Amino acid sequence: MKKRLIPVAVLMLALCSGAALMPSGAEAAMPKKGDIAVIAVPMNAASREYVDIVENAVLDKLISSGYRAVDEAKKRQIHKAAAQRKADAAYLNGDVDALMKISFSYGAAMVVTVKFRVDNPRENEFRLMTGTASATFNAKNSGGNYTQSSKSTIMGKQVGYSEDEARTKAIDYVSIKVAEALLQ
Repeated sequence: MKKRLIPVAVLMLALCSGAALMPSGAEAAMPKKGDIAVIAVPMNAASREYVDIVENAVLDKLISSGYRAVDEAKKRQIHKAAAQRKADAAYLNGDVDALMKISFSYGAAMVVTVKFRVDNPRENEFRLMTGTASATFNAKNSGGNYTQSSKSTIMGKQVGYSEDEARTKAIDYVSIKVAEALLQ
C-alpha cells in the first residue's frame, strides 16, 4: 500500500509545482496582436537626449521577438501630441495613463511607457568613467485586458572611456533589460 502512495504523492507534487510555474492572466506573455508604441519618458534633464536610444532599443528587441511596431509616421504623431500636452505636464511628469490614451488614439494596440533616468558618470579607481541608469515600465493594450509593469526599478551600471560612452552603455543595458522583462 505504501509503495502505491509514494508515486501518487510524487505525481501530485509535480502537478502542483507545474501549475505554480504557469503564468497567471496578469503575468501572461505580452500579446502579439496589433502594433506596439514605445514611449520613453526622461526623468531628469540629462536623460532627454537618450529618448530615441531607449525607444529604439526596446522596440528592436520586441521586433526581433515577433512583435510589430507602429509605423514611423504614427510614432511622430504620438510624440507631437505628447509634446503639445506638456502644458498639462503629462509628458514631463510621465503620466502613464495620459501617454497611453494619446498612443491609443493614434492606433497603437499596445503601449509601453518607459520612465528612465541617466545620471552623470563618475570616475572610478581605474580612471575610467562609470555610468548609471535606471528605468521602470508599464505596458497596456487598448482593450484594457492586458497590463504589465516593472516589479522593481531596473538598474544598470556600465564602464566607458568617456562620460558619453559610459552613459550610453548604461542606458543601452537598462533598455535591453526592460525589453527582456516585457518578454517574460
